[in-house]
Amino acid sequence: MPIYLVDAGHRIITPLSVDPRIKSVEELKSISAIHPIGPQDHGTRENFPYSGSEQESAPEGDISRLNAHDVMSSPVLYGKQDWSLDEGLSFLHEHKIRHLPVRDDQEVVGFLVERELLQAKLEQPEATLADLCAPYLMVGDDADLRRVSLVLVERDLDGALVRNVQGEVIGVLTATDILKAIAHFEVEAWA
Repeated sequence: MPIYLVDAGHRIITPLSVDPRIKSVEELKSISAIHPIGPQDHGTRENFPYSGSEQESAPEGDISRLNAHDVMSSPVLYGKQDWSLDEGLSFLHEHKIRHLPVRDDQEVVGFLVERELLQAKLEQPEATLADLCAPYLMVGDDADLRRVSLVLVERDLDGALVRNVQGEVIGVLTATDILKAIAHFEVEAWA
């Protein structure tokens, strides 16, 4: 089953299931003309500005070399465990963030996401951030980004806290941070 990955904004053809009634498929001109994007394509597509130099500016190397420290957000902004939900939401909006590590006077006691606060506001409006805190994921700053991604997916988490070898929290790593990081690498597809 062929899989075609076509430039953003153009057709993507990926058969989801094979229909046994279809015996053959006529090759489409738009598909047979597919070729790697290169300098010859510079400015040739309407509504799809493309510079031939973009591909050359992608990060060199291999995504397997990325670690948590490379893509985390820093500095870490904390919420206080005794804050109301409204205080937590106001803090998130004020700082334009969606993930909020929560701590008591000395240590982190939880990691909350904006949607959890919004949901709790509907169900238990008098709750504090401490009432919502649950176990969270902490990764070392040298953790392989691919492994962290797998753990986030397996545990249905949106992010993790990043610590250095001294045990200090130095950053927040979110699914969005990971997507932004891998978006700069050349796409490879196997069929």
